[in-house]
Amino acid sequence: MSEYIVTGPCAVVHVGDKIQYLYQGAPLPDGLDADEVKRLEGRGLVGKRDQGDLVVGSAAADKPRRPAASKD
Repeated sequence: MSEYIVTGPCAVVHVGDKIQYLYQGAPLPDGLDADEVKRLEGRGLVGKRDQGDLVVGSAAADKPRRPAASKD
């Protein structure tokens, strides 16, 4: 089900006999029941991902940042 991502702030997902809390931007886990996906989609909590969602990170995000100099 990783072609779907959480579009709402948080989604409570029933995975087998467990419950998972997934936050905005998280992919849905594999093996989800089709009825569960329909339920989440009907409530506006998940949607199909597009190519823009496939960006995992950037080189700039991986670099450590220096604290901003104080202007005293």
